[in-house]
Amino acid sequence: MPEKLAIKPAINAPPESTRQTILLTALKLFHDEGIDAVKLLRISAESGSANTAAVHYYFKNKDGLIQAILDFLDANIWQPAYQELEEVLVGEPDIREVLYVGLWPSNRIAFDFSWGADAQSVMFHIATGANSEYRHALDTITAPQQSLFRGAVRALVPELSDDVFEARWNFVLTGATFGLHASTRLLRLEEGWTLASEKKYVDYMLDYVVGGLTGPG
Repeated sequence: MPEKLAIKPAINAPPESTRQTILLTALKLFHDEGIDAVKLLRISAESGSANTAAVHYYFKNKDGLIQAILDFLDANIWQPAYQELEEVLVGEPDIREVLYVGLWPSNRIAFDFSWGADAQSVMFHIATGANSEYRHALDTITAPQQSLFRGAVRALVPELSDDVFEARWNFVLTGATFGLHASTRLLRLEEGWTLASEKKYVDYMLDYVVGGLTGPG
């Protein structure tokens, strides 16, 4: 089983392109202020582009920008997460290891990427927002990993009835993803809160989820 909350090694990436700089700037602004509140002109300006219409040039409109962000998250988070979970399931992992790996896209990306916390927030905004097209687009990229994850966890608790498992799985989805996002976002505002504090907090959460899933049905 991997060490608790081990950080993935850094990858030597090429210098950011103008397009990616704009995309990451949009992620940060959407994280800070919400998707609806941020204008495209401001994203262009804060990305350092000399062209005030840079977002329009690369992404056409906000819908195109959101789709590009989701494509970026799919390539950098959800597809690697699916592959990592597949590799782990080749062995005989226990439920904690499956949860550790399966929850990486929702929880641990904040430790692995400089833009990880921004990505967590934007996915939260989309998943809980009113725009059904954005929600459907997010569901499309998360569904393969989430389906594999759910099936792997279900196989490790065969003693639970379908109804009990469904209730506990819904807790994992809400408490260990959306709930953790909301609580850590608040905790990051506290004086003295550090990355090490957050890692420990997430580690405790993982123990809590294991207990919730494996308790008597």
